[in-house]
Amino acid sequence: MLDPARGQGPLAALHLAARATRDFAGAAVFLGERRILGQINVRLGAADTEAAAAAADAIGAALPDAPNTVSEGPQSTVLWLGPDEWLVASTAGADANLQRNLDVALAAHHAAITDVSDPRAVIVLG
Repeated sequence: MLDPARGQGPLAALHLAARATRDFAGAAVFLGERRILGQINVRLGAADTEAAAAAADAIGAALPDAPNTVSEGPQSTVLWLGPDEWLVASTAGADANLQRNLDVALAAHHAAITDVSDPRAVIVLG
């Protein structure tokens, strides 16, 4: 689970060290880290339409049903990873509530809900 109080991503120390030793004003390339996102992996039976509907209600967005598609909700983005797997990216701090909602909504279904937030960093290159 993300620790919103921490407020720093895994690359924060690298970013601060680089800024202290170099002046990037006017640089043609920018490398930075985007604020940490909550990320929850959801696995359901591919044919379980009731579970998919319950998950969509809990997330606030439909589960995409085609390869390489995405759906948007008020606080989350759902990415299709496979016929029975989705990644739900949410705003930092909203992931704990979202996971609780999914746990309740899918308690009666064969499903796996896993918080995968911590091992990832979002890098912005511009």
